[in-house]
Amino acid sequence: MSVSRRNLAIAAIVVGVVALSAIASAFRSTEPPVATADITTGPFIDTVDIRGEIRPFKSVILVAPPDSGMLQIVRIVRDGSRVKAGDVLVEFDASTERVELMANMTELKQAQAQVEQQRAEARIAREANQTQVVKAEYDVQRARLDLLGEELVPRLDLERAKLALVDAEQRLVEARAKLEADARSAEEGIARATRRVERIQREITRRERALANLQLRAPVDGIASIMLNPRNSNPMQPPQEFRAGDQAWPGAQIIELPDLSSMHLLARVGEAERGLVAIGQPATLIVDAIPGSNLSASLTDIALLARPDFSTGFPPGRNFDMKISITGTDERLRPGQSATARVEVGRIENATLVPAEAVFSVNGQATVYRWKGGEFEPVPIDVVRRGREYVAASGAISAGDRVALNDPIEAAEGGAR
Repeated sequence: MSVSRRNLAIAAIVVGVVALSAIASAFRSTEPPVATADITTGPFIDTVDIRGEIRPFKSVILVAPPDSGMLQIVRIVRDGSRVKAGDVLVEFDASTERVELMANMTELKQAQAQVEQQRAEARIAREANQTQVVKAEYDVQRARLDLLGEELVPRLDLERAKLALVDAEQRLVEARAKLEADARSAEEGIARATRRVERIQREITRRERALANLQLRAPVDGIASIMLNPRNSNPMQPPQEFRAGDQAWPGAQIIELPDLSSMHLLARVGEAERGLVAIGQPATLIVDAIPGSNLSASLTDIALLARPDFSTGFPPGRNFDMKISITGTDERLRPGQSATARVEVGRIENATLVPAEAVFSVNGQATVYRWKGGEFEPVPIDVVRRGREYVAASGAISAGDRVALNDPIEAAEGGAR
């Protein structure tokens, strides 16, 4: 009995091993040993990726007053803040201008007082001179009366009367001349004092305008974008944005208010890709700072002439400037953000699409490994057009074929080792 049981146990084990081998063989015959993907049909889209920076088509840039010296920023709005027209975005130190304005106001009061003093002195001098003229006229009239009835007056007295008349007339001429001369002098003095008042008033107006310019206000509604301060940098770090405490030179660009309704990607394309792109080609924009962004865009402008790009080393490469207009919108879009434009440079409407990873070169021939009958078979194909993710191909393949994404021969050899 013990021998029979042992034989039965051995037979059961043998049957189990055979069954497991059969199951494993069946499993191997239905599941490929490497990753695979299906061949499909549909439109083949060839793209070129171009990096660039988001820029607005229109924007308002606020600059430091051009008619001032170096200014210190005492307050500046936060980057990305929503602002309304009239809001103060930047305020510069105005202490020096205020002190000088107060000095000008004091000088103006002194100059105005001097004008009033000149006018008062002119009135007093004019009244005194007019009195002298009236007295001289009276003396002339009296001297003429003394000459009446000269036939009855002794000759000596007559000569004295004539001399008195001549003397009175001379004094009258002198009094009138003095009246006119003093009047002209007074007018000139008043005019000089008035011109000084006007000059000081112009200086006060200029300083008041300068004080007003020390506050940069938003001319329109928008989102404030703080610009970089190239003077606040060193060789170890890139320029930083303008901040409170920074010095701004005349005309320095400090804040940009972009029109977010019209944005574009400013990019540069190399000479190799220039022949592939053309105005009007559609594109998809992927913004680094906006996860999942796929904004619609189109290529709207390409420079006619290339310019050198010294960042590529020596000899420098040559790139063409281009603009890709964004037709989609996203409220998170901001000027200065980096983005990639995937420009559509070619399309085949009905193509056999093979994953680019599934195409291998075998003896110089493009080949795919098709899973069929439990094993991979090499199938030569003709590449019509190669893209980033798919290849448009032709040959003994069709939609639904399952092809290897890794070389199965190399995988088998690696497994054998």
